[in-house]
Amino acid sequence: MRFFIQLSLILSIAFLTACGRYPQDARGTLEEALNDTLKVGVAIHEGWVMIQNDEPKGREVLLTKAFAKELNATIEWFVADESELVPLLEKGEIHMLIGGFTKNSPWKKHVGFTNPYIKVDNKQHVIAIPPGENAFLMRLEQFLNEYQNIKE
Repeated sequence: MRFFIQLSLILSIAFLTACGRYPQDARGTLEEALNDTLKVGVAIHEGWVMIQNDEPKGREVLLTKAFAKELNATIEWFVADESELVPLLEKGEIHMLIGGFTKNSPWKKHVGFTNPYIKVDNKQHVIAIPPGENAFLMRLEQFLNEYQNIKE
């Protein structure tokens, strides 16, 4: 009997060790951005993201800057059309994409989306991330939830 208890304990420890950290990112997005550089795609969408004096401006830019500060990261901006930025996001070459996206966006088949973080004019707005980056998604959603609670 004692043998089976010891064996169970050893197998349990081995299983838990093998599981590692949960959730994980397939490409290590959170680990890559943390204390380093957050790579952000910027698709122009009036009111949400604009360019003024060669600098991104708008409500999602402010959100992104606050998130980068939480990660202790600097931001590298990539300004282009959605059709150019989505493939970069799919490949993990950028960490997130802002541009007034809604949860019903046709891009949802190609990238990951946060849960809606704000509703404006009956549209639920989301931020796009590389697919499969679960740790990054959880950290970003936690930030968005806290940010929303502060604003209310």
